Order: sequence, then C-alpha cells, then structure tokens
Amino acid sequence: MADLVLISHLHADHAHLPSLRRISASTVLIAPTGSRRLLGPITARGPNLCELSPGQSVDVRGLRIVALAADHDGRRLPGSFHRAPALGFLIEGSRRCWYPGDTGPRLALDRLGRIDMALVPVGGWGPSLGAGHLDARQAAAVVCHASPEHAVPVHWGTWWPVGLRDRPDLIDSPGPEFAEQVSRLGCSTSVHVLRHAESLTLN
Repeated sequence: MADLVLISHLHADHAHLPSLRRISASTVLIAPTGSRRLLGPITARGPNLCELSPGQSVDVRGLRIVALAADHDGRRLPGSFHRAPALGFLIEGSRRCWYPGDTGPRLALDRLGRIDMALVPVGGWGPSLGAGHLDARQAAAVVCHASPEHAVPVHWGTWWPVGLRDRPDLIDSPGPEFAEQVSRLGCSTSVHVLRHAESLTLN
C-alpha cells in the first residue's frame, strides 16, 4: 500500500485515472495546483488530495515534499480545460530524493543542494521526444550539474506505441545510454539502471 502518490502533471501517462482509483483511501495524493477538477471525483471518497504550486511544500508522513518547477506542458491535452503547472519534487527526510518530473533542460539546478538520489527522466515513447523532455545525453548533463550521489534513469522502456516497429533505440536504449553518457562526462554520480521489478536499497 502506498503512503504517498506524487503526480507531476496531468498527462494521462502520469495521471492515469483507472490506476488512481485503485489507491487506498489512506493514501495522500500530491498533485499540481489546478488538479482538483480532474482528480476530485477520485478523491471525494478516497485519498486526501494536496495541491502544490512551484516553491510550495508540505510535511506529510515524516517527509517534507517540495514542489519544483518543471520545463513541460502541464495540460491534460492541448486545448484542455484541465490545466496545472508541471512539477518536479524534492523529497526530504533522512535522505533527499529529487524527481524533476517530465522536463526539458531549463531547470534551477543550483537551488537543489545536496541530493542523495535522483530519479531522472531520460527518454519518451515516440519517434520524437518534442519539447519538455530530456534525452539520455541531456539528462546526463543535468545530472552531472546537480551531482547527486546516486541516479536512476526513469521514463524509458515501459511504453511501446501501437504501430511503432523496430525502434528499440527509442524504447529500450535510453537507460543504458544515460549511464554511458554519465560515465563519459566523468561524473561522480553512481548510476543504477533498473529493469522491471528490480529495486535499489541505499546503505
């Protein structure tokens, strides 16, 4: 059972309503300001919704969750009346974890401070990432600038669009490529490429 669910933005691959209906009523759901119109029917009888804007924070379950601005379109769909800012998150407890959310490279990295773990988006799900995303090379540059102790590449290897054939470079390669790019840049960050169902425990 999840204690917290953090939603970075309203795109359907990050705010999948059938999945959110399955979370426990005791779960705290943290989402961008403006999400209530979309998520209200789910939270009316279930999890407690806390909305945050960039720069705001909330203390919950022994953690401080800080909302950060992300370089991404936060609307549900183009032209949608479901609009909210795209967020990243800094989770502070005995350790500090940074998740920038779906984002392009325009980030205020100097404000992060010490980071124990970074969960870094390194790809997408189609032939063109478009604006508001990081490819493996860009993500490596961001990580080397932020200099977390550990990094796990995310947002790759999980979604193969219908009709897309023979493009493992788009789906399966970004995680390992990110690790290679970080190594080439000579960063001190330890990269952990996790496959489905794998986990990582920090000492």
